[in-house]
Amino acid sequence: MSRSETSPEKPALVFDPDAPAFNVDPYPTFARLREEAPVYYWAPAGSYLVSRYDDVARLLRDPAFSANPVDAGLPAGREDFLAPELRPLVAEGLFRKSAVDHARIRRVVGPAFSPRAVERLRPQVQQLVDEGLAGWAGASEVEFTDFSNVVPYRVMSTMLAIPPRHERLFYGFAQAFVRSIDPRQTPEQLRALFEPVPAGAAMLRGVIDERQRAPGDDLLSALIVARDAGDALSQDELVALVITLISAGTETTTHFLNFALLTFLREPGCLELLRREPALLRGALEEALRWDNFAKLGTPRYATADVELGGHHFRRGDRLLALLPSALRDPRAFADPDAFDPRRQPRESVQFGAGPRYCLGAWLARLEGEVIFATLLARFAHLRLAGEPAFSDHPFMREFRSLRVSLAPPGGAGA
Repeated sequence: MSRSETSPEKPALVFDPDAPAFNVDPYPTFARLREEAPVYYWAPAGSYLVSRYDDVARLLRDPAFSANPVDAGLPAGREDFLAPELRPLVAEGLFRKSAVDHARIRRVVGPAFSPRAVERLRPQVQQLVDEGLAGWAGASEVEFTDFSNVVPYRVMSTMLAIPPRHERLFYGFAQAFVRSIDPRQTPEQLRALFEPVPAGAAMLRGVIDERQRAPGDDLLSALIVARDAGDALSQDELVALVITLISAGTETTTHFLNFALLTFLREPGCLELLRREPALLRGALEEALRWDNFAKLGTPRYATADVELGGHHFRRGDRLLALLPSALRDPRAFADPDAFDPRRQPRESVQFGAGPRYCLGAWLARLEGEVIFATLLARFAHLRLAGEPAFSDHPFMREFRSLRVSLAPPGGAGA
């Protein structure tokens, strides 16, 4: 376990992602971790925090570290509080699959998220963005999270053709699974968190039954065909996969959009530059995700054998958290990493993870970001912050409770 030396001038290094100041600016803490304790044992989660870029990249790519605790000799756990018929929704989730099963399921769903397949969705995404922005007409100030919380969900719902009448139930259902990832959750907290799961699971199975009787040209119908074609996908895997897509495919994109907007609005001249040179937008979005990443905690991995990483020896069963935001500010990997540079040349990095579990929805998130910000830049000439953002108490994301944006020219009214 790494510890830092302390003095009256230099307080002890304490990792506290629940502190309000951490939401506002976690990067001083990440910098201290990288320099003083690149492998740091965080007792509240019983996990090691890995903060340097090369170590994070290896942790995500090396098969010696698995996303599945069973591969590390640990019990699957964390679903005993659920009714037996609901436990597969957690156990069969894509994030918990062994490497072999994960690869099998990715082969089934991966083609729908390829760059070419995602690009074909551009007209649909543009339509959903236009619908989401319709309520801004004539407004002088808006709550951006009302927009960013909805559009990614509707994009994924459109891909799956989830009936609109189920949207609210399905969103709350998915949120339970997102928030359950926090390793500090007690069984009692998990039990309360999963209260919406039975109704949501019943609804999802009903939609699958309806789609099986009347298939369409949508992703859910394609997954049902794969399930029925043989052993490509089991029924429990199908349900768990849809949950993964609707939760992971919406939550992270929402935070990405929020922080990209905040970055663009705070950086002097950034919006004007992107309007003059629209070809920079894609790279600027990648840079925004690098420069101010929304994660508080790290992507979990388990040591499947005794192994060394970052100068630390781990035993089989140890849990490690890959701190992506810290890795993305590591001066060992990026020149002048604390500067936001919309002209920075994009490089293959860990913004969307790395290795076999590289984010399935990376290209979809990129497309949504491009369409949304190109539309905002074209339609709203006077975008600026309307006060400082307010944060929620999300357990492992720097989540905005409010991000208010002015659309009116200084001293004017209306967009």
